[in-house]
Amino acid sequence: MDEARKTIAITGAAGNLGSRLARHLVPLGHRLRLMVHRTPLPPDLANAPNVTAISADLADPLSLPRVIAGADAVVHFAGVLFAPRPERFLPETNTRWFSNLLNVCLEARVGRIILISFPHVEGPTTVEAPATGRLDREPISVHARTRLEEERLLMQRTEGSGTVPVILRLGTVYGRGILMIEAARWLARHRLLSVWREPTPAGSAHTRLSDIWRCVALRVVWPRRSHTFSVDTGFHSDRPSLARRGHGACEEGADSSASISHAGEWD
Repeated sequence: MDEARKTIAITGAAGNLGSRLARHLVPLGHRLRLMVHRTPLPPDLANAPNVTAISADLADPLSLPRVIAGADAVVHFAGVLFAPRPERFLPETNTRWFSNLLNVCLEARVGRIILISFPHVEGPTTVEAPATGRLDREPISVHARTRLEEERLLMQRTEGSGTVPVILRLGTVYGRGILMIEAARWLARHRLLSVWREPTPAGSAHTRLSDIWRCVALRVVWPRRSHTFSVDTGFHSDRPSLARRGHGACEEGADSSASISHAGEWD
């Protein structure tokens, strides 16, 4: 794929992160197919000239081809997060729904699938021992187990195909309007927020919104085959520093505090 304008499909495009990625991509001129289910797009996205909103349901494979057909790249955000008893629904909403999407992408010969994931699919990580892109771990939480299964499905089923698999493991995303941050602010205002007295041993990689958009946009047009990346801005809960970690910036030659640690393969 060259760096010309692309046709990009985004699942979960009306959601917290998906809508923000779409807003970043609109002025770049890419043709955006924004998949919506129950929640409509915000008006500014719905009215953008290079945006097409398409209603579909990941649970219904027959509804997906009209989103995916002709797309150069698919960015997968969609899922269910903030609901009780996740062990009841995450095997469905994470694993089976992504399998449905993957089937359609492969049939349509999509050039690139970008799966948004997180480092803790490998279990606890530390600053000294970060996630390395391994797929053979057995994490404890159902969120991590089902997301790791998505990663495995992507890597296994794209092998030998013309579709490039990309996994972006994002640290804790921070920025204005992020649901987790806004929830923490609400809890703090109501004196309901608890914190540990000492930093947790595992630490927590943090990722700025602006760095996520730059990294995702780069992966859409990156000319080489790539696999798994851990993306963070160099700030960790037990080591508050914006120093670069030396894994390589978002863009070659760019002066950025964001870093991508690459743990996959290159062609």
